[in-house]
Amino acid sequence: MRLTAPKPPVTIRGMSAYGNILSDGLEDGALEDTRSFRGMDGRDSSLSMVSDYTLSYGLEALDNDKLVKNDDGRFVPAFVALDRKVLRFHVWFRDPRAAVGFKIRQATLFHYLEDGSTRVSEKRVENSGIVTGEVACRHRAPKPGSGGEFYSVEDFDVGVEVVIFGRTYSIIDMDDFTREFYELNGIARGEPLPMPSDYVEPSTTAGPPKTIHSYPDVVFQSQGVSDRFLNLDRKVLRFYCSWNDDRAYGEETYYVLHYFLVDDTAEVLEVHHRNDGRDPWTSLLKRRPLLKGLPRQVIETEEDRKKNPQPRWHWTELTVGKVIQLYNRDFLIRDCDQFTRDWMDKHGLPQTEAVLPEPPALLEFKRKIPNYLGFGSREDSFQTVLNPIMPKVNKKDFIKAMANSGKIMRFKAKIVSTIPEDEGRLFIISFFLADDELSVYELPTRNTFSGLRADGSKFLEKKKVLHPDSKQSSIPRYYSLNDLQTWQVGSRVVINSFQFEIIGTDDYTSNLLSGEHQQIDMSKRLILSQIKSEMRKIAIQQKDQFEYVDRRDDGVISADELDATLKSVGIRVSEAEIHELISLFDLDGDGALNFEEFNKMLEQI
Repeated sequence: MRLTAPKPPVTIRGMSAYGNILSDGLEDGALEDTRSFRGMDGRDSSLSMVSDYTLSYGLEALDNDKLVKNDDGRFVPAFVALDRKVLRFHVWFRDPRAAVGFKIRQATLFHYLEDGSTRVSEKRVENSGIVTGEVACRHRAPKPGSGGEFYSVEDFDVGVEVVIFGRTYSIIDMDDFTREFYELNGIARGEPLPMPSDYVEPSTTAGPPKTIHSYPDVVFQSQGVSDRFLNLDRKVLRFYCSWNDDRAYGEETYYVLHYFLVDDTAEVLEVHHRNDGRDPWTSLLKRRPLLKGLPRQVIETEEDRKKNPQPRWHWTELTVGKVIQLYNRDFLIRDCDQFTRDWMDKHGLPQTEAVLPEPPALLEFKRKIPNYLGFGSREDSFQTVLNPIMPKVNKKDFIKAMANSGKIMRFKAKIVSTIPEDEGRLFIISFFLADDELSVYELPTRNTFSGLRADGSKFLEKKKVLHPDSKQSSIPRYYSLNDLQTWQVGSRVVINSFQFEIIGTDDYTSNLLSGEHQQIDMSKRLILSQIKSEMRKIAIQQKDQFEYVDRRDDGVISADELDATLKSVGIRVSEAEIHELISLFDLDGDGALNFEEFNKMLEQI
């Protein structure tokens, strides 16, 4: 079989990377490859075979652009040699349906060398309001009136008009790759052309913008006036208003009025506060023109609205301090934001100062505490007032109870009375520092008998005693250590309506009132009470206790010796607390405790 390969009229060469597109090496004559092979019957046979590319693409491959050879002369398919090789042209087309100033639209024409297909994509313009994207999908574009021929690389040039499906695209430029592709193949292409202008000079003799359609919500303007949207879009005047509801159970509520300058519409939003008890309606009036009065309850045509429009509020009529009526509600404009003030000042409408609302009257809530009825303790009764649903138990200070366990202040007193039989009666008033309770014990007095035991008796059981000032307050107040620190010899105190005069104190109470114990806080007292308790377990005599702690037998107790002793008996204290204890009772300032200082430390508990 002999095949004749006609030589193509134009040879297109691509970049040096993929060599010839059409074969220049084919000459007129036969393309024959005779090969010998062994058949199925075992005999040698010879067969005249056509070149390999005809077996893949058929005999018609000799007449199209799929015949490609590389630099070595070997056959390479077009989809491999021309893969991702695309010619790009900058074009424009005219849209007759678009408005004036938007009729010329830019696009990009792509021609794929791999299969000769063409695609047109319009350039995206941000915020143009025009739908852009793919104008013509990738396909082999037929030439109009050519009888089935398609566009190829020879048909595209600067200044050429390409018609695809009835739309004419004018080529004005191409990219660098496309221009270099044509130069390598010896095809000249034209110079770039400028983009035609679609700008229309506005007429100075034209009248004001003419409204061609109007509806309650939207106002359409003529196509020739687009400056209002571009200049006033997203410009909103904000006014802060209030409406005083004078009906029964009414109150003053606050709103925000937004006036949209782009179409002269407005909306009214309600301002909500936390726990205001109102329904969560965010909008009182949807965006619409602000009508003066109620909307007409008649059916109107477009012509009726043009002839007799209903009056509306304009932004020039909205000023701070003015009352406007919207749907039979009187709104007081109290203030506006800074943008609104600047806008009004720019247009010669300065705004006054804000009309501040009167501050609401603050009603001071006073809890009324009922009188004590005698059931239970006063603390429990007071808790039922604070927490009537779930009363809480009074908390006790356990640290105070442990630190002051066994500490009692004792005062010797006599009763102050006008009754002759009470003369000469003596009492011991004991105050327990652990729980702030008082007890009164009457001392035995010779040659007295007024219904009392001759050997003394309890005058008052141990309990908390109300302070005399507690009668002036509904909250119970009891005697505390701060009150007893003011008791001196000669002072008169009142306990359960009985008046006593202090005539003496014991040594512990006198030392406490003199202020020697004020430097020791509760935490230190708790540590000292633990030390004293452990020392009693070690020895009875204070001398033996001192010798047990003084491990070096040098007559003083250092911080290291005290720390080691406390750890041995199970008392965990920090090094800083040990130094603080020694500094409290180190009278001579040698940094250690001698026998007298050690005894004084234990006597403080």
